[in-house]
Amino acid sequence: MFKNIAVTLDGSENSNDALIQAVDIAKTNNANLTLVSVVNETSYYYMGNAVTVGATPLPTDMKNAQRNAAQKILDKSQAYCMGQGVTASMKVEEGIPKRVIVDAYSREKGYDLLVIGKSGTDAISRVLMGSTTAYVVRNATTTVMVVG
Repeated sequence: MFKNIAVTLDGSENSNDALIQAVDIAKTNNANLTLVSVVNETSYYYMGNAVTVGATPLPTDMKNAQRNAAQKILDKSQAYCMGQGVTASMKVEEGIPKRVIVDAYSREKGYDLLVIGKSGTDAISRVLMGSTTAYVVRNATTTVMVVG
Protein backbone atom coordinates (compact mmCIF):
# COMPACT_ATOMS: atom_id res chain seq x y z
CA MET A 1 0.00 0.00 0.00
CA PHE A 2 2.67 2.58 1.02
CA LYS A 3 5.96 2.62 -0.87
CA ASN A 4 7.64 5.88 0.19
CA ILE A 5 7.33 6.90 3.83
CA ALA A 6 8.79 9.94 5.58
CA VAL A 7 8.83 10.26 9.36
CA THR A 8 9.63 13.59 11.00
CA LEU A 9 11.81 13.49 14.08
CA ASP A 10 12.64 16.15 16.66
CA GLY A 11 13.78 14.05 19.60
CA SER A 12 10.45 14.27 21.43
CA GLU A 13 8.71 11.22 22.87
CA ASN A 14 5.92 11.59 20.30
CA SER A 15 8.37 11.62 17.40
CA ASN A 16 10.04 8.50 18.82
CA ASP A 17 6.62 6.83 18.88
CA ALA A 18 6.11 7.98 15.28
CA LEU A 19 9.41 6.33 14.34
CA ILE A 20 8.32 3.01 15.82
CA GLN A 21 5.06 3.12 13.82
CA ALA A 22 6.83 4.20 10.61
CA VAL A 23 9.31 1.31 10.90
CA ASP A 24 6.48 -1.19 11.39
CA ILE A 25 4.63 0.17 8.35
CA ALA A 26 7.82 0.15 6.25
CA LYS A 27 8.47 -3.48 7.18
CA THR A 28 4.90 -4.53 6.44
CA ASN A 29 4.84 -2.76 3.07
CA ASN A 30 8.49 -3.30 2.08
CA ALA A 31 8.58 0.49 1.70
CA ASN A 32 11.37 3.05 1.49
CA LEU A 33 11.75 5.00 4.73
CA THR A 34 13.21 8.48 5.08
CA LEU A 35 14.03 9.98 8.47
CA VAL A 36 13.62 13.76 8.45
CA SER A 37 14.65 16.36 10.99
CA VAL A 38 14.01 20.04 10.31
CA VAL A 39 16.23 22.68 11.86
CA ASN A 40 13.82 25.49 12.63
CA GLU A 41 15.14 28.64 10.94
CA THR A 42 12.96 30.83 13.12
CA SER A 43 15.06 29.81 16.12
CA TYR A 44 18.09 31.47 14.48
CA TYR A 45 16.67 34.81 15.54
CA TYR A 46 15.84 36.35 18.84
CA MET A 47 13.79 39.44 19.48
CA GLY A 48 15.26 42.71 20.70
CA ASN A 49 13.87 44.55 23.72
CA ALA A 50 10.68 45.35 21.80
CA VAL A 51 8.98 43.78 18.83
CA THR A 52 9.63 46.95 16.80
CA VAL A 53 13.39 46.55 17.25
CA GLY A 54 13.33 43.58 14.93
CA ALA A 55 15.26 40.36 14.88
CA THR A 56 18.97 39.85 15.28
CA PRO A 57 20.62 36.76 13.83
CA LEU A 58 22.20 34.32 16.22
CA PRO A 59 25.82 33.35 15.69
CA THR A 60 26.55 30.76 13.00
CA ASP A 61 27.89 28.31 15.59
CA MET A 62 24.41 28.12 17.15
CA LYS A 63 22.97 27.19 13.76
CA ASN A 64 25.64 24.51 13.42
CA ALA A 65 24.83 23.25 16.92
CA GLN A 66 21.19 22.84 15.89
CA ARG A 67 22.20 20.98 12.72
CA ASN A 68 24.45 18.70 14.79
CA ALA A 69 21.62 18.02 17.26
CA ALA A 70 19.30 17.16 14.36
CA GLN A 71 21.92 14.82 12.91
CA LYS A 72 22.31 13.05 16.27
CA ILE A 73 18.54 12.48 16.39
CA LEU A 74 18.68 10.97 12.91
CA ASP A 75 21.73 8.84 13.69
CA LYS A 76 20.02 7.37 16.76
CA SER A 77 16.83 6.79 14.76
CA GLN A 78 18.72 5.12 11.93
CA ALA A 79 20.39 2.79 14.44
CA TYR A 80 16.92 1.81 15.69
CA CYS A 81 15.81 1.13 12.10
CA MET A 82 18.84 -1.04 11.42
CA GLY A 83 18.11 -3.00 14.59
CA GLN A 84 14.62 -3.64 13.22
CA GLY A 85 15.95 -4.76 9.83
CA VAL A 86 14.84 -1.61 8.02
CA THR A 87 17.14 0.50 5.87
CA ALA A 88 16.37 4.22 6.14
CA SER A 89 17.83 7.28 4.50
CA MET A 90 18.30 10.47 6.50
CA LYS A 91 17.73 14.12 5.68
CA VAL A 92 18.38 17.25 7.73
CA GLU A 93 16.36 20.15 6.35
CA GLU A 94 16.33 23.82 7.27
CA GLY A 95 13.33 26.11 7.32
CA ILE A 96 10.03 26.49 9.06
CA PRO A 97 9.27 22.86 9.95
CA LYS A 98 5.58 22.79 9.07
CA ARG A 99 6.22 24.35 5.67
CA VAL A 100 9.21 22.16 4.88
CA ILE A 101 7.27 19.01 5.77
CA VAL A 102 4.24 19.94 3.68
CA ASP A 103 6.05 21.45 0.70
CA ALA A 104 8.91 18.98 0.36
CA TYR A 105 7.53 15.75 1.74
CA SER A 106 3.92 15.81 0.62
CA ARG A 107 4.16 17.77 -2.60
CA GLU A 108 7.62 17.71 -4.16
CA LYS A 109 9.25 14.40 -3.30
CA GLY A 110 6.41 11.97 -3.89
CA TYR A 111 5.97 10.42 -0.46
CA ASP A 112 2.71 8.56 -0.03
CA LEU A 113 2.76 8.58 3.78
CA LEU A 114 3.98 11.14 6.30
CA VAL A 115 4.29 9.95 9.89
CA ILE A 116 4.47 12.66 12.54
CA GLY A 117 4.14 12.91 16.32
CA LYS A 118 1.11 14.70 17.71
CA SER A 119 3.32 17.33 19.33
CA GLY A 120 7.00 18.00 19.46
CA THR A 121 9.65 19.74 21.51
CA ASP A 122 9.00 23.36 20.57
CA ALA A 123 6.15 24.52 22.85
CA ILE A 124 6.87 28.23 22.39
CA SER A 125 6.56 28.04 18.61
CA ARG A 126 3.40 25.99 18.98
CA VAL A 127 1.82 28.76 21.06
CA LEU A 128 3.01 31.59 18.82
CA MET A 129 2.57 30.06 15.37
CA GLY A 130 0.35 27.02 15.80
CA SER A 131 1.06 23.35 15.87
CA THR A 132 3.28 21.90 13.18
CA THR A 133 1.21 18.73 13.25
CA ALA A 134 -2.08 20.59 12.83
CA TYR A 135 -0.65 22.53 9.89
CA VAL A 136 0.63 19.36 8.23
CA VAL A 137 -2.71 17.59 8.67
CA ARG A 138 -4.58 20.57 7.15
CA ASN A 139 -2.22 21.19 4.25
CA ALA A 140 -0.56 17.94 3.20
CA THR A 141 -1.52 16.47 -0.14
CA THR A 142 -0.74 12.92 0.95
CA THR A 143 -1.77 10.60 3.76
CA VAL A 144 -0.66 11.76 7.20
CA MET A 145 -0.47 9.48 10.21
CA VAL A 146 -0.38 11.29 13.56
CA VAL A 147 1.13 9.27 16.40
CA GLY A 148 1.07 10.11 20.06
